This record gives sequence, structure tokens and C-alpha cells, in this order.
Amino acid sequence: MQFLEELNALYQNDHWGNRLGIEIHELVEGAIRLQLPFRQENMNLGGRMHGGVLASLLVDSAKLLAQSFCLSSDDLDWRILDFQINYLSAGGPEPLEATAKITRKTKEFLFCRCQVINPANKVLAVADVLVRIYSPLAAAKASIHQQDLAERPLLTAQDIADNGSNKHIVDVFNQMMSKLYPGSSVHYMEDGHAEMIQKDFAEQYDYRGHIAAGQLLLFFDNVSGCSGGSLAEEMGMAVTLTIQSTFCEPAVGENLIGVSKAFYREEGITHNDVKIYGENSRRLKMFGTMTHLARPFQKR
Repeated sequence: MQFLEELNALYQNDHWGNRLGIEIHELVEGAIRLQLPFRQENMNLGGRMHGGVLASLLVDSAKLLAQSFCLSSDDLDWRILDFQINYLSAGGPEPLEATAKITRKTKEFLFCRCQVINPANKVLAVADVLVRIYSPLAAAKASIHQQDLAERPLLTAQDIADNGSNKHIVDVFNQMMSKLYPGSSVHYMEDGHAEMIQKDFAEQYDYRGHIAAGQLLLFFDNVSGCSGGSLAEEMGMAVTLTIQSTFCEPAVGENLIGVSKAFYREEGITHNDVKIYGENSRRLKMFGTMTHLARPFQKR
């Protein structure tokens, strides 16, 4: 009970969790349960629960479970390393619940299996999350950054972006997204390539002062959805099937640049390579892949 109260006190300062409405409901040994009351602003442009919101709910269940293991020691901290999610079914206008359980714990790593269910007890998404438990001082001494090996983000020249064949679609997307995703905009989208900018804003931060992992995942989902969607022959159904992502380092105090490329497409399915950078630091914050499905609406 003491750890639950401490965890709630920390999470009350999580701006991203508060924005979505996530609540901690239960904490027991090796497991946690979160709840997400229905909010219209958590729906995507297609009228379904946004895949990034589901990812936020899942990644927060894992991070809070990891945090609970660190509350008893001032010498321990945690960092999310890898996140893999499978979307099994679309979420509707309904409250949701997420659970995270430890499948294996070592001195250094937590392996978490997480899932989101709806009121009918239907599983909407499952995720595996790898979290490192570490001593910040020891990690700082051992750190070797390979950022010089990462490609640097180069946005398409503004005049080319302004005259792209999909510019009218980009304008429509940006007009609709401005209400749901503050500061998020498509810069360029064409032929399986997409570039987006996420402006820095206060509500995207977690209780540790970093841009929340859930917000990074939501941005990741939007960027890769644009690269996959840019190859669709006509407007229709768009669904995220899987996301596999690696978090490189925290993002703080700068805009983000997202770049995604669709490398393979078959019957509406695209496999997209995604990278998220800090705009000013030019450092890679996150990378991974996303499998996307875009098809015309079926005629009845």
C-alpha cells in the first residue's frame, strides 16, 4: 500500500499521463493495473482509439511497474530499452484497462508482458517491454555514445514540400491533426516517405521531466502511418498492426523530427523504417519499424 501511494504521488506529476487520463488502480507484487476512462480526444482521425494512446497505456504500465521496484532504493533507476506491440483489435469509445506483469526479473533487467482489455474483456493489444534497472552513477561511467554513426535528419526543402503531389492531403491532415495532437505537423509525405515535426509542449512530459515514452510512441505511430498511407491508391481504412521500437536516450527541451520510409508494400501492407531525432541536438532518440495496413473501404 505504501508503494502504491508513493507511485500515485509520482504519477500525479506526469503531464502526459494526465493528458490522456491514465490512472493507477492496483499494485501487487510483480504486477500493476491501470485504467483509462474514455476521452474523445484519445480517438484517432478514423474514430478509433489511437494506437499511440494504447501504446502509451502499455508502456506506462511497464514503466510504473519498474518504478515500483526502485522506490525502496535511492541508488536504483530504470530506463525503457525496447517496446514491441501487436494490435489485435480496434478500440472504440469505451474505458480501457491495462495490466503489466513481470515475466522475468534479473538484477539488471525486467521483462514485462502487458495487455489492454476493454469492458467486454476483449484483448485489444499486447506488448513486451524490456526495462533496465541500473545505478545511474555506474551507467554514466560506462556510457559510450555512438551517435556519430547515426544518420542525421534532413528535412525536404520547403519549396519541394510545398509543391509535392500530396500537398493537398498534407494540408488536410495538418488541419485535422492540429486539434488532436498539439504542435504535430506533416512536413512532407510522398512515395512511401514521410517527415513530421513535433513542437515541444509542456503536456508531453512525464514525471521525470522527459518527453514521455508514450508521446514518442504516438508520434512514431503518426509518422510511420504517413509513410505507409502515402502509397494508398485512395482514402480508406488505415490500421497499425505492429510497432517494434528501441529507445536510445531521453528527449528534453527540443522539437522532434520524425522520418519514416516504407521499404516494402504488398496488398496494402507496408513495412516502415522509423527514426525520431531531436531537432537541435541532432541526436537519435528512438528508432524502429512499424507494419501498417491501408486499404480502400470495402463496398457493400
